[in-house]
Amino acid sequence: MRLFEKHFQTHIHFRFKFFSCFQWQVFCLIFCAGCQSSNPGYATLKALLSSSEAQFDASYEYLSIQSDNSNGRMILGYRQVQQGKVIEYWYTGGGEMLETVDGRIYKALGTTSEIRRNTGQAPSWQTMSSSQMPVHWQRSLDIMPGYRFGLEEKITTRVLTGIETPAVSGIEKQDLVWFQDQIQSTDIQGRPSEYRQLFAFKNERLIYSEQCISETLCMRIQWIPKARQ
Repeated sequence: MRLFEKHFQTHIHFRFKFFSCFQWQVFCLIFCAGCQSSNPGYATLKALLSSSEAQFDASYEYLSIQSDNSNGRMILGYRQVQQGKVIEYWYTGGGEMLETVDGRIYKALGTTSEIRRNTGQAPSWQTMSSSQMPVHWQRSLDIMPGYRFGLEEKITTRVLTGIETPAVSGIEKQDLVWFQDQIQSTDIQGRPSEYRQLFAFKNERLIYSEQCISETLCMRIQWIPKARQ
């Protein structure tokens, strides 16, 4: 079964788009001269296409993604640092791609709800952790379907403490530092909507989050580190 082939929610599921961003990369990797020996993306592609839900290559990093109705994994394709921010690109074999900035979903392609443009400049986690004060910021998104271009969202980010923090299976609660986004947006019909996102850090690494691509497409994401080098 392909990753994310089941519904993430009752009426929202991941579709696979013809010649998506990822599929163009597959094309380039296959037909690139000498890519097997010189292109680091080839090894990632090979591991991705040969992976199954029962067995994964332990020399790669993954995201475990869950909702109430489905679960799957994405493989890390590439990581870079720009202006102090860590940018990562995660893929499925079906063509879905998530671009994250310091762990936040920044763009999503190949999914039923896509973030094609994002102008948000989120506060740094270090700043939030040291100040302990809520930070108010905004972002503008281009979301498909529905041609929702220039969707303005107002976000309040703050540190969670004490009884506010949820329990995560398999992770000791006292080891985590939690943050919350409270997001004010509008739905596809233009009505006001509000939802929240959660982020859990351990040793300054985002290891768990609850994030949304849109107000109707949310998921639980857990980082799976390399089991071997």
